[in-house]
Amino acid sequence: MRRIILLLMVILVQTVVVAEDAFGNMAQQAEAAYRKGDFETAVTIYQQLIGQGVKRSEVYFNLANAYYQLHDLGHALVNYRRTEVSTPRDEDLRLNLARIRVQRLDGTSTEAGLTGQIVKLTSDWLSPLELGWLVVLLWWTFCGCVATYFWRTVWRSILRWAIWVSAVLFICVVCLALIRIIVDTSLKPAVVITDSVSAMTGPGTNYLEIFELHAAAEIRIVEERNHWIRFQLPDLREGWINEQSLEVI
Repeated sequence: MRRIILLLMVILVQTVVVAEDAFGNMAQQAEAAYRKGDFETAVTIYQQLIGQGVKRSEVYFNLANAYYQLHDLGHALVNYRRTEVSTPRDEDLRLNLARIRVQRLDGTSTEAGLTGQIVKLTSDWLSPLELGWLVVLLWWTFCGCVATYFWRTVWRSILRWAIWVSAVLFICVVCLALIRIIVDTSLKPAVVITDSVSAMTGPGTNYLEIFELHAAAEIRIVEERNHWIRFQLPDLREGWINEQSLEVI
């Protein structure tokens, strides 16, 4: 039995090593193409890596850079936003996000409503994993303060305040995490990737056009019907566009 387990472990390690070597080779090819100015080839290689299951922030970031060099603001913003999910505080990423949002034809707009502002605030500073670990940390801090309160009677005057503070912080962070999960699940974020698309009053071209969106416009998906998407803008305006005009983050 030990030999079988050891053999499986060796096979697993070898598989990981081979996969890392393949990733390194393809990444080097993409970087070389990017440095030569062959951005189309760089995009193709990075897309192949993602298609093979490589979901690393540096791959999304480099892919976004290549799209930006091709003046494809929509696909660039999608991949910058995907990078933001795991590395929200990266300064280079923030600079590139701001650059695209200034350049796009639809301009910049702030999130309307309290829930939208809360989601924007937490996503700018914490990844979902970091937010989850913060909840766990505050919970164990609260439990530790309560346990110590009953164990060390001489510290009770101080621990009483520590319990209240940790409890309030825990409840606040849990509320922030729940709001973010609910909003991102029920209203999935997406980006317009086509140069322009008409927003309709209903799911089809036979409805009335109400306004036009352009590449890199950020929206949230409200409803899907017959390959049409009912979306919501940060300013809470709504409409319908064809699903081929956007990519989900």
